[in-house]
Amino acid sequence: PADIAGLNNIVQVSAGYNHNLAVDQDGSVWAWGDNSYGELGDGSYLGSSAPIRLASISNVKAVAAGAFYSLALKRDGTVWGWGALLFGPSTDPSKPSLLLGNAIAIAAGDVHSLALSPDGTVWAWGRNYAGQLGDGTRIDRTQPQPVAGLSDVKLIAASQTSSYAVKADGKIRVASSATAPHPSVERR
Repeated sequence: PADIAGLNNIVQVSAGYNHNLAVDQDGSVWAWGDNSYGELGDGSYLGSSAPIRLASISNVKAVAAGAFYSLALKRDGTVWGWGALLFGPSTDPSKPSLLLGNAIAIAAGDVHSLALSPDGTVWAWGRNYAGQLGDGTRIDRTQPQPVAGLSDVKLIAASQTSSYAVKADGKIRVASSATAPHPSVERR
């Protein structure tokens, strides 16, 4: 292990497919690595081996890095995202875009995302080729949608093709299909 120059007072970190994110105690987001899809969020498509501070987003408490995209949860509960396969209102995927309000946790899978609301409901969006959105279909969702029939959740996690929810009673619910093929990702 080696120190990463330029990063101090970090409170949370997340590793994506070829990029990384960190949040410092002031709520600033730092990003480094590949940026072919705008996953660093700095308004460019140029990669960086050194961490860069994102000027376009602040007051962040958590980050989650997916395969080619990034999520940030701000202290006010809003969820922001940038990069490829984001599925949101953004016209420029290389800059943060508001996706959802009133969340307490986020999780980034390979090409899908989750958010946990304070009332214990889970929101999901993105690719759904393995049923990872938990809606009983294989239909991709471009906007965050509540997962029907899932409540009293206290923790969420996402992997390449699965979504996990830990309920208040300690039981785990999972949405996935271990046999689903991974979709190809087209480069920009």
